[in-house]
Amino acid sequence: MRPLVKGFTLLEMMLVIAIIGIMATLAIPAYQDYVVRARVMEGLQMSMPARMAVNEAYVTTHEFPVTQQSAAYESPESSKNITNISIASGTGVITISYTPQAGGGTLVLTPSVKSDGQLAWDCQQGSLPDKFKPSICMEKSS
Repeated sequence: MRPLVKGFTLLEMMLVIAIIGIMATLAIPAYQDYVVRARVMEGLQMSMPARMAVNEAYVTTHEFPVTQQSAAYESPESSKNITNISIASGTGVITISYTPQAGGGTLVLTPSVKSDGQLAWDCQQGSLPDKFKPSICMEKSS
């Protein structure tokens, strides 16, 4: 009679390592996309003062600001994820430019006037790949 052997066999260990490898090949790209989306959200949050400046200028004059200065807005310093946030003259369109580690594209926030006179923001434009855009930018604006 053979003695009872406890422990893992080489085949079992190889199977476990293969399963871990397969799981890692699926999880790592998903995590990397998640990190980039979080960096993109940082830019969207950093654009809040620009959106408020455009909104305030529109509420006051019923026109979009002629210049960034007339909207009393100064672009923030670039960060490790954001290179620039600017307001286009006369249109109120805000462009967020991202560094390569944050998707390397732009996200364009376009204001439109709703029936009640308030501004709505559409962020479906820009060169940022769709997979990195926030979910609110993927919904059709109403």
